[in-house]
Amino acid sequence: MRAEAPVHRWPDVGRMVDWRSADALVLTADSVLNRAVEAPPARELVEERSRRLRRGLGEWCEVFAGATHPGARALVRAGRRRVSRPEGGGGEENAWLVLRQVAALVRGFHDLAVRLRGHEGAESP
Repeated sequence: MRAEAPVHRWPDVGRMVDWRSADALVLTADSVLNRAVEAPPARELVEERSRRLRRGLGEWCEVFAGATHPGARALVRAGRRRVSRPEGGGGEENAWLVLRQVAALVRGFHDLAVRLRGHEGAESP
């Protein structure tokens, strides 16, 4: 006899997410991810995008805080670490790499939410 797959709890992204804001945020994340690693933008731009993406990442973590799927829970843990951890220590180059990590997490949350939106009412994406 085959064991049934566990049923996971997912957020109601259709109700909980402001999609215009989420789509604008992911465009910012994509602009960071599409820029060459070796060519970071000016420090002021890195700081501005970092503030915006960290705030958005924190919001995504709140949306998915109650999800029970192990992958979603891991994404929330990684997101919370990135939101709370300052760039610190490594100078501008480190700040740029951390910003890219934050952008990748924002992209991951957005992709998961889009998949869930397509499966609203289903038990899992």
